[in-house]
Amino acid sequence: MALSKVGAMSAVKLVEHSLTHCLDFKGRAGRAEFWLWIVFSLLMTAGFYFIGLTAPLLSEIWKAWFALTFIFGISLTVRRLHDMDLSGKWFLIVPIGILVTFAIATLAPALMAQMLWIPVALVMVLYFVVGFVPGPVGENRFGHAFPPRALHFD
Repeated sequence: MALSKVGAMSAVKLVEHSLTHCLDFKGRAGRAEFWLWIVFSLLMTAGFYFIGLTAPLLSEIWKAWFALTFIFGISLTVRRLHDMDLSGKWFLIVPIGILVTFAIATLAPALMAQMLWIPVALVMVLYFVVGFVPGPVGENRFGHAFPPRALHFD
């Protein structure tokens, strides 16, 4: 079945699609897939973190989960950028901003407290744009839109 003929998709199928494409840096990801993954990963991370405060073994599981969701988040963000017909290289704004911030803070430690907002602001702006700006309908240079624009939860 062609992607253009896919009908409404449930939230479970959307998360399943995200998990099967979690290391895929090619193709596109829609806003619904992006936000469902963000909510799912934040809830799981918070759960692992708070349970891990009382159970040392779960603390280690939380660290592994955090590393995996970080990698999956990069992949999803790159695919969201592709959905907006932008190169995934735009994601490099975040690590470059962090490195520049810490380089300046290393050279001038007194500025460290005043400069920590810079990487946070970069990430927030990137995720605002990635999360709310729709991509073009239909096909772009990165492929077909997925999921279909009409998303209905079962």
